[in-house]
Amino acid sequence: MTFQLFEITVGNSTLRLCNVYSAPGLINLPALPIPTDSGMIYMGDFNARHPALGDVSPTPNRAGRPLLDYIRRHRLTRWDTGGATHTRGGTIDHIITAGLVASNVFCSSIPSLFSDHVAISLTYSILQAQTSIPHHRARISIPPKYCPTYISYISRLLPTFDLLSPDSLYDSLVNSTHYFYTHYVLRPHIQRRTKTRSWTLDQRIAQAERIAVDAGLSFQRQPTPEHLHHYQLARDNLVALQKCVYTESWQKFIDSINHQTSTGTMWHLIKKVVKKKSACTLHHSPLEYAQDLITTWSEQSQTRNLPENVQEALSSHRSSRNLRLMGALLQTDEDDDIPFTEDELHRALARVKNSAPGEDGLTYQVLRLLQNVPSNPLLQLFNLCLRLGHVPSAWTKSTIIPIPKPWHQQI
Repeated sequence: MTFQLFEITVGNSTLRLCNVYSAPGLINLPALPIPTDSGMIYMGDFNARHPALGDVSPTPNRAGRPLLDYIRRHRLTRWDTGGATHTRGGTIDHIITAGLVASNVFCSSIPSLFSDHVAISLTYSILQAQTSIPHHRARISIPPKYCPTYISYISRLLPTFDLLSPDSLYDSLVNSTHYFYTHYVLRPHIQRRTKTRSWTLDQRIAQAERIAVDAGLSFQRQPTPEHLHHYQLARDNLVALQKCVYTESWQKFIDSINHQTSTGTMWHLIKKVVKKKSACTLHHSPLEYAQDLITTWSEQSQTRNLPENVQEALSSHRSSRNLRLMGALLQTDEDDDIPFTEDELHRALARVKNSAPGEDGLTYQVLRLLQNVPSNPLLQLFNLCLRLGHVPSAWTKSTIIPIPKPWHQQI
């Protein structure tokens, strides 16, 4: 099994292309460069046939199952090349990628006049790096020792609120809660403790990765057994380092945690360990990636993409549904004028779970505290919305972040 490794540098990012050829029955996948998050493309003649790899034959060959296991183990993406890639009807040439944005990839095949294989091509559109503001949503929770102070603070400001407009009353409650949380709970004017010690293997892994890449390039320039041995040794060292968990630095890190470690300190340590990577040229930011997925989802769920029998059934019942809906809207409800009571609000808030807050960051714990404020501004807000038939505009907005299943690009 032979391959050629190319590197394409775009800004601060590097995209790697591995041109592969494997003789029939002699596939050696561990010899390939390991996939990285910076972007990797494997394409060429793998001589691997398997039904899950797009081959029409129900019987895989000797290289089909190892290649399929390699794709699943490293969570790679195999792209459709448009059918058979060989004149005899087999699909033995493949395009496999890692770390690329699915919406920017386009694959195709081109018939060749001088070979029994078709030429496969991959086009990847690289967007210019955009400095987007990261999406941050606060989660406001008032500690027990600040609850009496928060109730008295809202009670003192309540006469200044506009109790005739749902939007104004809601904005006043949210802004006052944010101000209290920022200036009384977080207390940025008080000097915080020094930063906790960070644990990271990024420098050691990056150094081992550079050594492995240099060894692989040296082997390409001079394919001697000595260079091959150096490349395999560097690659094995990198894999062992990535799989290593209980290293010396990790052991020192966990030794510093004991029964005296506070919850706040533990939270800072956890955030440092699971620190997210920043967006680069080859990768969307989380917001852009989520928007890409939700756009695909909305296109797939359009009525025109449904089966014809479902479209006909929906169109035949559309007029009757509209009539029933208009009748329900025009019919007056006898219970519209009955306001909510404090007991109803108390039971409703007692049954809810402590789920994620909305864009305002107010948790259910904060809403329960507002019930203890004299005149109950939360109850006044709900009754005002019921009487006017209008809710704050912030309640009509939501952020949806779809999460795709592993090994699948579609939702």
